Amino acid sequence: MSSSTKLRSPTATVDLTATTGNDLRWPLALDVIDTAGATQDLDVSSCTWALRIAATKGGTAALSGTVTTSWATTGIKVDTAASGYVTLVITKADVATLTADTTYYYSIQAVTPATQTYIPSMTLNLFEGSLFVEQAA
Repeated sequence: MSSSTKLRSPTATVDLTATTGNDLRWPLALDVIDTAGATQDLDVSSCTWALRIAATKGGTAALSGTVTTSWATTGIKVDTAASGYVTLVITKADVATLTADTTYYYSIQAVTPATQTYIPSMTLNLFEGSLFVEQAA
């Protein structure tokens, strides 16, 4: 499963499920609508990222992450920056720190640099929703 969001209405609500004993890897494609109304890839070069997982929206973080360059660390892995392709990574070790059969709230935030063509110097809440931790069979 992958998702995309166009930054005309930036926050997309998507519910996810993580299974104990497994990594969660969720690919994302980020686009913007330019002034002519055309869809353009969102260049995420030099963006800063924040992943937050909590028991409730706005609650104390049970797990968090930033940008990662590896599949071995929880956070946001930038796959192709110029094309806006990133992947949410939650490692199986971090899934194990969450309580099975429990629903959490997650959010993914990006801060764009001043040099970003379409949306410079902005803080964007791109994705949010519930994260259900399922006990593996």
